[in-house]
Amino acid sequence: MPRLLPIYIRWLWKPGFPETEDELRQVWFMNQGLSPSSFADYCPELLKTAADFKYLKWPYKVRRHVKGRHVVDLGCGRGLHGLGYLLMGARSYTGLDPIVDLDLDAFKDTRIARVNNMKPIGWTPRKISERVKRLKYLKGEIAELPETAKWDVLVMHQVTEHLMEIEAVFEHFPRILKPGGKLVFRHPNYYSWGGHHMLPRFLRDIRPEDPEQRRYMDWAHLVYDPNWPDTILKEQNRIRLHELRKVVEKDFVIEEWNPAVSSEEEGGGRLTPEILARHPEFTREELLTQSVIVVARLKEAASR
Repeated sequence: MPRLLPIYIRWLWKPGFPETEDELRQVWFMNQGLSPSSFADYCPELLKTAADFKYLKWPYKVRRHVKGRHVVDLGCGRGLHGLGYLLMGARSYTGLDPIVDLDLDAFKDTRIARVNNMKPIGWTPRKISERVKRLKYLKGEIAELPETAKWDVLVMHQVTEHLMEIEAVFEHFPRILKPGGKLVFRHPNYYSWGGHHMLPRFLRDIRPEDPEQRRYMDWAHLVYDPNWPDTILKEQNRIRLHELRKVVEKDFVIEEWNPAVSSEEEGGGRLTPEILARHPEFTREELLTQSVIVVARLKEAASR
């Protein structure tokens, strides 16, 4: 154990998160301990794949909320965040998604753009669940979870904007959380420069000659168009930040509400007085908020 300490301390103080096989091994055993279950669940191949596919950044960011806790991940998709949560010290991880194929070897490589980024890794969600006993993938809806299913922390990473009946989904959270349980999520703001999820998402995507881009660019997507593609109309709820806050506060006490301002590359520098004047219902702050990270605690009266 003493030999592990120097690398662990360097990792805690340096920006970023563990990436090399040596760092991953050190951090795994420092956070998971030296128990038989820790050794049994340690899989360097899967941890390195999660690191290579850039699935450790978000668990690292929220590590103090998941360490030592049982975590359920709503809308886990075909991702590897679960390995990151365990690496950060979670006691167990359950990923829930209605469309995940438990026997398909295809995982999202987040280093690649939105299209054609699914890659085989030699594992399926079912095989990962069998190999790492404290990591489970479940296919289904939150409403289908049994009454006895309880977790300490519910996490969502870029999921809330896709919940078309978001209030109905949030109503299930008190049922699956233990008393005093936490809700931790990142919400991308539809009303940011690239929040429409179409092109251009970043300045590097801009093609001035493309008429399709002009439908969305420079906050043109603030004006509703019934002819928008399903990507907007059927896959994004377009909830505003104050509306989201109200949904959360129904059953939770917000402990952290951390907005991230759009960078130059994310269009933050393109907001002009003319655009603001055309949309007086929005504040400058709302249009420049790229995303918000929320940490909330379940109200005592909401526990079931």
